Amino acid sequence: MSAPENSFDFSECAAGFAEAATLLAEAARHLSDAAGAMCDEFQLKNDNTIHLKNDEKHSLDDDSVNSRNTSNSESNTEDANTGNNVHRPDSRVGKPEPHVLPVAEAEQPFQDGSYGSLSPSTSALTGQEPNGSLLLPGRYYIILEEEFDILPLIAAYASIGRKTLCCMPFVERSQSWRILLSAILINHEVLELTDQPSAFSPGVAQFMSSSKPSLLIQSFTSWQTHRTVGSISDSFLVWGFLNVGEEQLSRIQDTVQNTRHTCAIVTPEEYENFNFKTYFASLGFAEHPKSTLVKQFDVASLLSGFRTIVQRVLNDPEFNNNIHLLYKACSGFYMNPPTEIIWRSDTKAAQLAKRFAARILLHGLQEDGSSRFKPDGVVLPNDQGFDTLSQNRAVPLGLVEKDVFGPPGWRLRTYNSFNSVPPVHGTTLPQESAILRSTHLATNPAGRWYIVLQEDFDAIPFISYQVELDQKVVCFTSYGTSTKPHHKIFTRMTNYPVIQANNGKKNITARASAFNSLQSGLMLLPGTKDISALVTNLDTIIYWGFPPESIAEHLISLRATHVYILLSSDGPFFGGQNTTLHAHGIEYYPQSTQINSTGPGSPLHRYRDKARQVMEILPTQVINKIYASSVGTPSILASCSTPVE
Repeated sequence: MSAPENSFDFSECAAGFAEAATLLAEAARHLSDAAGAMCDEFQLKNDNTIHLKNDEKHSLDDDSVNSRNTSNSESNTEDANTGNNVHRPDSRVGKPEPHVLPVAEAEQPFQDGSYGSLSPSTSALTGQEPNGSLLLPGRYYIILEEEFDILPLIAAYASIGRKTLCCMPFVERSQSWRILLSAILINHEVLELTDQPSAFSPGVAQFMSSSKPSLLIQSFTSWQTHRTVGSISDSFLVWGFLNVGEEQLSRIQDTVQNTRHTCAIVTPEEYENFNFKTYFASLGFAEHPKSTLVKQFDVASLLSGFRTIVQRVLNDPEFNNNIHLLYKACSGFYMNPPTEIIWRSDTKAAQLAKRFAARILLHGLQEDGSSRFKPDGVVLPNDQGFDTLSQNRAVPLGLVEKDVFGPPGWRLRTYNSFNSVPPVHGTTLPQESAILRSTHLATNPAGRWYIVLQEDFDAIPFISYQVELDQKVVCFTSYGTSTKPHHKIFTRMTNYPVIQANNGKKNITARASAFNSLQSGLMLLPGTKDISALVTNLDTIIYWGFPPESIAEHLISLRATHVYILLSSDGPFFGGQNTTLHAHGIEYYPQSTQINSTGPGSPLHRYRDKARQVMEILPTQVINKIYASSVGTPSILASCSTPVE
């Protein structure tokens, strides 16, 4: 009997099963490797749970004496030097050193009751139960009044957690963050990843398997961790939002969503940024319920003891080289932001780097730092990148910057965290009416207001926006002894008349008379001149680049429906002149959020685009005149905002 034609070929099926078995074996090997890395962590958590329950039972049985003796014995073991605070630039992460023993051989495992006992040298939570104070499940933000508190807050979190993740604004090759934090947290395994090729790198595996309380540091640009890392971590800390964009925030989002507790550490300037507020709201962030205790500056603060330790480490000459390396990395970080949508001038980058070093690292000039936590007052060594600033005098007030990477010419540097479009070379200005009147504010309340511009570049779009409201606008500017260069900018920004006046009294009087005859237009005046020839029923007066105290008396002689004082978020008087402002009836502008917002819905959106086009075709001589006349008045420059970005 012959076999049927459609007989089943078992040999082909067997070959397929063999291939599948090979693939399954390979997958099992990978899973085994991952499980091995995680095994110690899970076992440690189980041991800790049993340890906690036993402690509770002993407490109920009034056997607390034996429990305390055991705790003291463990504490003595924990105080041993781990070798992690050796101040050397080389890293152990991913590069095992033959002369360094594995952690398991060098020390006994760290054991605690819940999230890790507080290190005697780093703990001072002033009577508050630490786990309940900070490690509440959820997503929170803390607005720090002092930027110095960033490192103490990181230390406070790490001291009460077994596993802590921290996203830094930047890292550098010598791993100075690791060295400083290892000296602050002497009982912790501090790991810093300067490059992250995969979600399961050797550094991440070491973090997961370490028997000691561990802190893992990465930056926004290199952040890449598997969600398992977030799920086994007690907290995820994020700070340094000033220089990040949408791409960087999307990198950390998975960790934010998979970690039991996430805390965004922000400054008042960062929190007022409309885009960051939107980002926090979209992920359900709320203000940390213990923010008040964190931000106190007396012994009741949760950070009281940590501040002392951090100050001692930062002021130790042994770490001066690490401070200087971080300052250099910070300078490059601000000069070359990690995202193309953030552009800023070298002058502004230098200012931000000096402020960072003075306020967070306590090194630099006192005028760049805080009055409460003062820097050492010593000038930091200049990086080679800063030496070019003195030669590049055509970086005028941050308005434009030489494009050293592109074709010859100049380009505007702007900074808008989201929805920002770089300028296009060769753009020509439209001949028709300057800007369509759309997306105006729903209300424009009368009064005397101050506006803190998140982006200094927005001063020109804001002034142009006011002119386009069919109003008579007088703008006093502290930039330069002549407004002729400003005239060339604003005549390209609007089709309404723009009148500029110089310092001469006769010239100002004549120009003021001409302005009085107009129905709408803009008058530009240098400094705070006494303009008796101006009519008193003006629509709008704008003060651009003045500290509030310098214009208080000037407000008495001029009357207007709207008065705006434009302040820079990075200006030295921001946040410290509320008394002066309120004493003269100057209040915070209620529409500031809309003014600082970005994207098509912002009232300044079209004006920003127009300003980019203007700066593209503006002769560099015009900007140089503003800069040259301003540097001759250092007292004004010291207090004025910088129209950057």
